[in-house]
Amino acid sequence: MRIEQQSDNNSKPSVEPFRLGGLDGVRAIACIAVLIYHTWATLLPGGFLGVDVFFVLSGFLITSLLVKDLTHFETVRIGRFWLRRWRRLFPAVFTAVFVTVPIAALIDTDILVKLRSQVVGAFTFTYNWVAIGTGSAYFEQGSPRLLTNMWTLAVEQQFYIVWPLIMLILWRLNRVLEVSFPLLLALFSAGLMVYLTSGGGDVTRAYMGTDSHAFGLMIGAATALFAGSVLEPGPYDRPVVSPNIMGALGFLGLVGIIFGFIFIDGGDPFTYPWGMLLTVVSTTLIIFGMTAPYQQHGSLAWRLRSFLDLRILTWLGERSYGIYLWHWPAVVIWQTVFPDAHPVLTTTVVGTISLTAAAFSFRFVENPMRYNGIFATLKLWFGVLRTQVSSMRQANDGDSSVLTKKWLAGMRLFGAAVCTLIFIYALIVAPTESEVEAGFEKSEEIAAQQEGQNQGTPPAPQSNSNQHHNGSTTAPHSKGKLKPEAEVSGENITVLGDSVIAMVDPVMANKWPGIIVDGQKNRSQHSISPLIQQHLEAGTLRHYVVVGVANNGVIRDSDIDRWIQEIGSDRVLVLITGHGTARTTWIPEANAAIARAKDRYPNQVTIADWYSIVEQNPGSVYRDRTHPNPDGNPLFVTEVQKALKDGAALPVSLEPKK
Repeated sequence: MRIEQQSDNNSKPSVEPFRLGGLDGVRAIACIAVLIYHTWATLLPGGFLGVDVFFVLSGFLITSLLVKDLTHFETVRIGRFWLRRWRRLFPAVFTAVFVTVPIAALIDTDILVKLRSQVVGAFTFTYNWVAIGTGSAYFEQGSPRLLTNMWTLAVEQQFYIVWPLIMLILWRLNRVLEVSFPLLLALFSAGLMVYLTSGGGDVTRAYMGTDSHAFGLMIGAATALFAGSVLEPGPYDRPVVSPNIMGALGFLGLVGIIFGFIFIDGGDPFTYPWGMLLTVVSTTLIIFGMTAPYQQHGSLAWRLRSFLDLRILTWLGERSYGIYLWHWPAVVIWQTVFPDAHPVLTTTVVGTISLTAAAFSFRFVENPMRYNGIFATLKLWFGVLRTQVSSMRQANDGDSSVLTKKWLAGMRLFGAAVCTLIFIYALIVAPTESEVEAGFEKSEEIAAQQEGQNQGTPPAPQSNSNQHHNGSTTAPHSKGKLKPEAEVSGENITVLGDSVIAMVDPVMANKWPGIIVDGQKNRSQHSISPLIQQHLEAGTLRHYVVVGVANNGVIRDSDIDRWIQEIGSDRVLVLITGHGTARTTWIPEANAAIARAKDRYPNQVTIADWYSIVEQNPGSVYRDRTHPNPDGNPLFVTEVQKALKDGAALPVSLEPKK
């Protein structure tokens, strides 16, 4: 990775001849992981941790640049520093937004939900806080925002603004305090993430908040302060441990990163922050191994750097910023047009588009504006265009080459004008809520209408049944004995689930008065056990426990085993299958586990097969292929009712079928 450095010329930066090797390769691996996570999540369920790799690298490299400034000038030339960061980040962001928004507008305006606030957040590098303030969810699968990936750039840019000011103070402290301060900030940040995620539910605030997700940046900064002047290595540098030991630790770090990409799950509370900290520490080990004191020819650290410096990895790493910028809008647009495309095709197409767009952006936008300046580059572009137009006016129109140049220049101007007009149009027509979000309100309206129609209808006769302390309406019974059939009524049902459950909440409440429905966006299988415990303690876990979370993560046999143990042998577990686009590759795996549960617990588990209902009735869901629309609401409730009726006749037995 070439390190951009200040020069004595105040007009533009220069490129430092010293190259800190290996780090572009780390960037490439992290970028590939993020791209695969967004196109084929079950292949790399922890691929989103690539963002934490970026944070550590950014904290390390930026702090190293600041150390170099402070070493030479005893201060940080803050104006120049901020200008360089702006040149590095903004041109690529503007280009990606300016190109992808018009394309999205031509495809489907539902992609443009809350676009105005998204664009403001992207251009001001405040996207993370804008998203949090407008209720956007990072892990939302149904209606993902077009520019969601801009949140990471916002976190980094906010770091770039504040950290130089802090470094001016730290530089005057002794070495121990200097290194300890960012570590203390990292500890505070990780602790804040623990606090914000301790209640369960959506982790967006903890994940996207600068304060709660800054520990990677801080640990990267502490690494740079501990390592010293890594950008100007000298003979005075001495390794703390042998290059072979450091190389072994670096290889261990690489294994740790890849392990996290493969095995860490975004829905697991352990991830916040412990899984992320594993990735952060692993990245730090690699960085230490790449510094000059450990790069003795033939050592393990040198071999690790040689691998990470492979030409393909270096090429990808240098363009990883652009790849990251372009890949997510490409995912959203592609998923909208081809929701049933196989993940292999999606990954291939999105990867190709992202790499191509990033390569053009890197060559024609990022590098010219980074090294020559934004306004100087724009002036050059318009100057060339003006010269071409002027020369063409004076040229012989019979010359075919001149006609071609005229046509190309005209197409450039026409394309830019059309793109600008569509961009403005997209900002004007962008809806404030998605089709699915509007569906929540419509479900409530329909349920209210049904409730009004049902007023005056005499209540159904209630059967006499024994009450458990927790509200269940079944009589006590011992394991292996048949239970009296429990009535399927609202007083006997507890529903736990995700946004699908939240959407049909009013419809189920109208169908079964007295039912307890606990639905929330983005809940995964990891949320169910804490919910079961909460309802057990509150006495609201009833005889029929309905669980619907297959849309947001892989449900495994071990998850269902745990739920069965937790609800006890005197309750029926109703599992709802999920449905989604082809990109939601975890849903088939979750549905398969649900099918196995029916075979493994034939006396205690029934299935509400929403997947089959949608397959038979494609018009019953919104375009996300997951949430029931007004036509699908009664079908969903009827399927749950059928599963409850099946559960009413089950003999409950705790032991799974062998």
